[in-house]
Amino acid sequence: MCSPKTRVLVVFISSTHYGILQYLDVFTEKWYDAIATTHYGKSVGEIHKQAIQKMLETTTLSDPAARLTAEEYHLHGDPVLRIHTQSKPDYSIDSAAISIAPAVVTANTDSITVNFTVTNVGKAIGDTARVRVYRRFADSRELKIADSLFINVSNNKSMQLRVPVGGKGESGNNAIVVRIDEDNKVAEVREDNNNAAKSFAVSSAGLQPLWPMNYGIVQNWPTALLATPFDITADSATYRLQIDTTELFNSPVLYQLDTVTRNGAIQLMPGNSLQAGKVYYWRTTVLNAGNPGTWSSASFTYLPGSGAGFNQGHYFQHLRSAYSKMYLDSNSRSFKYNNKFNNLYITHGIYPYSAVEDLHLSITPNGNSNIYSACIGQSVIVNVFDSLSFLPYPNPAQVSGTVGGCAPNTAWSYLQF
Repeated sequence: MCSPKTRVLVVFISSTHYGILQYLDVFTEKWYDAIATTHYGKSVGEIHKQAIQKMLETTTLSDPAARLTAEEYHLHGDPVLRIHTQSKPDYSIDSAAISIAPAVVTANTDSITVNFTVTNVGKAIGDTARVRVYRRFADSRELKIADSLFINVSNNKSMQLRVPVGGKGESGNNAIVVRIDEDNKVAEVREDNNNAAKSFAVSSAGLQPLWPMNYGIVQNWPTALLATPFDITADSATYRLQIDTTELFNSPVLYQLDTVTRNGAIQLMPGNSLQAGKVYYWRTTVLNAGNPGTWSSASFTYLPGSGAGFNQGHYFQHLRSAYSKMYLDSNSRSFKYNNKFNNLYITHGIYPYSAVEDLHLSITPNGNSNIYSACIGQSVIVNVFDSLSFLPYPNPAQVSGTVGGCAPNTAWSYLQF
């Protein structure tokens, strides 16, 4: 623990023994339980004493390894020091904790999805906090869309809402407003961080692509592209179409077409040529005094002679996907696996001096203490791990004349000699 002013280490907690993993884990768990719950706000000496007592209650005094851990887990520093705590809860939210999807909201959008997170940066009291959500319209009217009790906000809690969009009459600058403890029934450290708003615009001037459907396959070209205005009651307007091989719409083959037409389904007939097998992006908008408004885009793959269907195979198309344990690298434009942190804890010793029990000669990958000891005394042991899964390779058949597998805990040992 360091002093926030001087950044000097003031308290250090460590075992004078090299430690036994299972007992160190029990002690650490009890220490955190004391600092966060039973002895919240008390001195580090009281917390340390409580952790030792609870560890011994869990493992019993008759366990010599538990007594060894308790006796040799020292606190170096002033035991009367107290870690900074809060005496009251402090519920907080800001605009960054609110998200709204989709990013572009039009008069044709059916609904938006709102996600937000309420954080308690003060004391956890186990009580409820009332959270109300409002929608603020362009004319400053507010409509309550949610009223919920958040139970036991010890750290943070999240909520998701689906909010309908009511067409052209709701166009303009809107906002989602979140208010915590609006009635001030909970005493907090601060009261000025309980409200936040996230703005979004509902556009009624634009053109939504209809066909080809997004990621669809186009078999014939040229063909009519279909779109519909955000405001289907609008008068005649000038609409712009752009087609390109990049979603940035800045390549040398960018094609642009302006069409003047009335409302309803808009038919756009491009006059460019396409290359078979390529993905094309197209977007549409309405012009206001020659300036483009809100763009709406889609993509398709031109595969002449193929059957109908869908294809998602280009970089910008894949940017719209969600990934788990992998990502799309923007530099190489290739898929890569996420890095995974693995912990390998190795305990080494020389029998019968620094190693007198099985766990003194052990390997613990990611907290699993199942590889230890050896079949031959005074031997060198080789263990092999899979480079992707980080799981140890078993040696049940005693490969290459080795003696791995003489006991369950040595089943992963190779080349003992």
